[in-house]
Amino acid sequence: MEFLRRIMFGAMIFAIIIYIGGCSMTNQKSKQVEQGMMEYLTKKYGIEFEFVKKPYLTGNEGFGYRYQAKVIPAGKPELEFFVEQEDRVHVDNFVDGYLQVKWTYEGKQEIEKKIKEVYGSETDFDLEYTFRYNKEEFKDLSYAEVLAKCNRSVYIDISYYIFSDEKLDKDKEAEKAYKIMKQYLLDNKFNKYDFNVLFFKHKYKEEYVSNANTYGKKSLDTLHEEGALINFLKAYNLEELHPIEVNTSSDLVKWFKY
Repeated sequence: MEFLRRIMFGAMIFAIIIYIGGCSMTNQKSKQVEQGMMEYLTKKYGIEFEFVKKPYLTGNEGFGYRYQAKVIPAGKPELEFFVEQEDRVHVDNFVDGYLQVKWTYEGKQEIEKKIKEVYGSETDFDLEYTFRYNKEEFKDLSYAEVLAKCNRSVYIDISYYIFSDEKLDKDKEAEKAYKIMKQYLLDNKFNKYDFNVLFFKHKYKEEYVSNANTYGKKSLDTLHEEGALINFLKAYNLEELHPIEVNTSSDLVKWFKY
């Protein structure tokens, strides 16, 4: 019995040593990755960055998971993005999502101003905007400059939510939506986009906000039946798969769901 206890004790000590050694190796590797990531970003963009979350493995390293980190440009928490190892073969090569986050943020700021201009500064709304483009040779350009040079090879999603208790007039709302759509999609001749305008009763805003996006948790029909969603305008263009033609605000009226 005593012999068995000694064996178990020895096995436990051995396991602890292996665990500590493994942690030490992991910590050392993490620090190396941390330094590599920061050097990569600084060299690529020429500005300072800060870690929001330092490098961590997305899973067990033995199963092909990579180191990933959350980063921001120094002093700009609104531009949080991921940087990660390119793959398990090129462990010192990194990829990042900074440009897409930067241009999406700049575009969102611009479109929010336009919505206030079109709908009125007192309008209660929320905007979700995605600008999917990451061409590194444009890294020093602003959002507006990228729009002019991207040769339409982008995907854009403009979805905004209007909270109001006023009776909805489809023709008038189509006119307002067209002003947004024309400036940011049609005039640029983009052929891959989603354009959505959702009209919610104002008293349902708290539920919408608390769910981060009620639209994503319940079907549109359910929201409409519950009295939360007044109507929904959706126009999307996916090149040859689903081309649409919008020349006037009248063309948008038929895209209301209810």
